[in-house]
Amino acid sequence: MANPSIAILVDSTANIPAQYVEQYNIHTMPLRVNWPGEEIESLKDLKEINPDDFYKRLKESKDIPTTSQPSPGEFIELFSKIGETSKDILAILVSDKLSGTFKSAQFALNMVEDLNIVLIDSKNGAMGMGLIALKAARLIESGLPLSEVTKLAREYVETTRSWFVVETLEFLHKGGRVSGTKRMIGTILDMKPLLHLVDGALELFGTVRTMTKAVNTMLDIVEVEVKNRKSLWMGISHAANPQLAEFADAEIRKRFNPELLITNQFSPVLGVHTGPGALGVAHLGDD
Repeated sequence: MANPSIAILVDSTANIPAQYVEQYNIHTMPLRVNWPGEEIESLKDLKEINPDDFYKRLKESKDIPTTSQPSPGEFIELFSKIGETSKDILAILVSDKLSGTFKSAQFALNMVEDLNIVLIDSKNGAMGMGLIALKAARLIESGLPLSEVTKLAREYVETTRSWFVVETLEFLHKGGRVSGTKRMIGTILDMKPLLHLVDGALELFGTVRTMTKAVNTMLDIVEVEVKNRKSLWMGISHAANPQLAEFADAEIRKRFNPELLITNQFSPVLGVHTGPGALGVAHLGDD
């Protein structure tokens, strides 16, 4: 059972399955999906729009939505609500280089009194951030104080790795996450862009011919990254691509036999930037 004296907060891009959110009583701050039209429809990620409905709507819509981070006021409100039961709060949030969410939380921090709030820039997104939060939740459950959990969580931030393959760079380009040159390379050659997070920033690693080949390439790289690591935790995120996720799941179990393997869909906010069909793999382990 989760330790009620220390609360964990993530944002909605963490991709943590509902069963773990409930098990560890993890609080979630939603980002927003903004659909253009006569009036912009602003929907709270995972609360007012779920992945299944989002990807269906994205496929049928002529307009590509945008995203926005929560305001400092929303963080103040949520911090205060959590503070009614937990005076210690550990907030693990999406990379500051990918979203303004962390800065909003920092601003809110100065407006909240009588709470001990620690902010951690996960330098990750999707399941990479989710794994760090789940590891922190497990550490809290074991009885460690907030100071020690924070220290270990920051160490996991530096060693967690996230890899992604997308069908096209079009969506990331429109969201300002990659340059036009990189977009052109991926589009003209009709290749599948393989990306990874480097110190919290999304970088193009290379391109491959097919999505299946991309998964195998990612796992070849992961095999090198996790060498000699113990208690391996891994996560798979996908954008309405369950078949590719199942393939990745089978390959990961065969190659790595991880202690924990979690699969979930990219949240709508992430789906705005990846587009449909994308898949991500993240891993976290102990030295």
